Amino acid sequence: AALAVLLHDPQRRWVVGTDMDVTLRDGRRPTVRRPDVVVASRASVQRDRAPLPESRLLVGEPLLVAEIVSASSVERDLVTKRREYALAGIPAYLVVDLRFEPGQLTLYAQRGEDGLYVDVPPTDSVIVQINGVDIPISVADLTP
Repeated sequence: AALAVLLHDPQRRWVVGTDMDVTLRDGRRPTVRRPDVVVASRASVQRDRAPLPESRLLVGEPLLVAEIVSASSVERDLVTKRREYALAGIPAYLVVDLRFEPGQLTLYAQRGEDGLYVDVPPTDSVIVQINGVDIPISVADLTP
């Protein structure tokens, strides 16, 4: 919840959701994920969604997704979802890992020639950029 508050835009240029599905791949067998936090343009959320549920974003609509790592989701968050989100064209993927002190943030925003996110080391603070707006986030912001 703290991350969603930090990413909130008081000027309402984008929306932050914690209960939104993201379609990563369309087709007969679509791939759908529910990230812990999703940032999307206001226009994509306000469009007519029929026949999809209102809480479903399509490929290309999320501006950022974030996952909070838990003991049961380590490989899924750090490997599987990282690959899926990159191939779906999501501009940025933030991984929040607070399982150990002091906690780590990893922001994947650069891509290699293969379309996948480039490896970056985890750190205690990142600057997330959404629509040209820099939002600093630190582990201290996310822990009590």
